Amino acid sequence: MLLPGVLPFAGKVPKLYASGGPSARGWDLELAGAPNCGGATACFFASFEASKGGKLPRKANLRLSGGDPAVFQASACGASCSPATLWFTHGGVLYTWSDKVLVAQNAKGVLAQLASEAIAAGPRSASNSYCSPSGDVCIQVVSQKTDVLLEITTVAKYFTSYRLCVHGPKSRVCKSFGIHASGSEYGSTVSWTKSFPNQGHGVYRATWSASAKTLSFTR
Repeated sequence: MLLPGVLPFAGKVPKLYASGGPSARGWDLELAGAPNCGGATACFFASFEASKGGKLPRKANLRLSGGDPAVFQASACGASCSPATLWFTHGGVLYTWSDKVLVAQNAKGVLAQLASEAIAAGPRSASNSYCSPSGDVCIQVVSQKTDVLLEITTVAKYFTSYRLCVHGPKSRVCKSFGIHASGSEYGSTVSWTKSFPNQGHGVYRATWSASAKTLSFTR
């Protein structure tokens, strides 16, 4: 997946709520100023989508630094304002990036630069994530080449420690970990290779005591 390394804001950075996830042919990520925003104009900030095999909505009107074709559409205002949107294709995937927080006169250049930098940096590590409906607690599994990171973030310090269980092909192992301040939020990142036994090839299921959701990864 391709995502921008940073997201410049035209003003003060607000509290953000993330939603989205995988679909049959891609994935989507929405950033909003309120939980359960659902793309509503009043709380929407930005969204990032990917669709395998998708096509540009019309003829390209710019090229990214690596030569990939793209279409830019500026923000437009009527009864409400639509976000600035950049569509681009790379590796057989159509990416759609929409943003309402960029300074309007710079949106085209900034989005094109962010897309070019994302392509140059390459795909992000494969991840599997879930956020509670309120957006207060998020969990994520990030699969790397030699490790798997098991992460949890909260918007406030609801608890000082939590229990993390990993059910592998052979057995279930549970351990307790602490929550630490991380910028304006709280969180914890656990290295699977350092904290849990490698039970060989198969599916592993991670469960956090602070969330009813189970996330899986394979090795």
